[in-house]
Amino acid sequence: MVSERKGRVVQFSLAIVASIISIHLFFLIQNASIEGLDKKNNVVIFEEEGEGETHPSFSTTALKVYILCGQSNMVGHAKVSVMENQLDMSHTRKRWAQFRMGNNSGWTNNDNVYVHAVVDGKVVSGPLSVGFGGSSNEIGPEFAFGHKIAKYHKNDRVLLVKAAWGGKSLYRDFKSPSAAFPTEDFMEEEHQGHYKGLSMEDYKKTFGVYYQNMMNHITTTLMNYSSILQPVSSQGTDAKGKLIPTRYEVMGFVWFQGWNDQFSDYARNNYRENLINFIRDVRSDLKQPNLPFVIGALGVGGLKKMREHGPNKITEAQIAVSQHEDFLNTVRTVSTAELWDEEAEEAFATWRTNPKKWAKFGSDRPYHYLGSPFFFYNAGSAFAEAIIELLESQSHT
Repeated sequence: MVSERKGRVVQFSLAIVASIISIHLFFLIQNASIEGLDKKNNVVIFEEEGEGETHPSFSTTALKVYILCGQSNMVGHAKVSVMENQLDMSHTRKRWAQFRMGNNSGWTNNDNVYVHAVVDGKVVSGPLSVGFGGSSNEIGPEFAFGHKIAKYHKNDRVLLVKAAWGGKSLYRDFKSPSAAFPTEDFMEEEHQGHYKGLSMEDYKKTFGVYYQNMMNHITTTLMNYSSILQPVSSQGTDAKGKLIPTRYEVMGFVWFQGWNDQFSDYARNNYRENLINFIRDVRSDLKQPNLPFVIGALGVGGLKKMREHGPNKITEAQIAVSQHEDFLNTVRTVSTAELWDEEAEEAFATWRTNPKKWAKFGSDRPYHYLGSPFFFYNAGSAFAEAIIELLESQSHT
């Protein structure tokens, strides 16, 4: 059972994506101790931890920028109330107590990490804390990601740029400029279905809208980062009196998406190529050809579901992308199936008859990873860990 436990770092073999047989072999391999395969195969499973130009009045260290994008599970739908309920349980208290104020009157802010996010069209900004998920009462992967990255950068300032919208596909909504349009037959069928109220010309204009929205949010944030960090004086300090860096470095990109590409043969069969083009286009637009890129592999239902029903084609594609010859040592895929919250799944089975138990573990449907704060905490930590490994790998080459 997944609870307050220490996971194992396990690496995948290149045969994962070949067939259902090989994916079952992969699950057996996970239970073995395999050291040092992450750099070869670029797929990791999270291991939970134990306990430029400058101005003399500004910080001389560049602002460290991380970009987090995707659909609803990057938005995040884990309710803070569940975290608060877990403070009352002995086996989960330690997980969240470290983020509480000294008098237990609320959640702390991490003033070294600032978040500027657009989530489902709503723009929210502020020091890292709870409330940057789908609502002011929810968290997503950014919560743990930001805290772990802050430890890595120690005294450097960090900016998380988050852009996520629920219910969006890669083949259409996040279609990047170099990705191909679907076949005419596919588009005609889709147009006559969900989009029959639009002309064919207007329907085609829906492709790539959220890629452009994402890039607009990212570039606008980077252009205006100083004002976003709330300067309040000509001395280049923010509202807390902290010096604002005069330059920034985009350190990495995290992509957590995939659910809405499961529902047609075209989207499933072309996900790998679409994601390859997406990564290339993001790097081109940001003018960083080797930008570290982490993919959160679709893992709803956990390892048990994958064993029982075989591999998910989107998950296979996400694994395959990080093994592409052009992406070795610059792209990693993180298995989120390993992080599935089995306690929340057990409580969800009786959520109608035992709502008090359910409120201690989850707050949403399975496709949102049960709204489990435990899952989103570990997912954010795993994404940060993968980014750090890529940064360390690049620093040694």
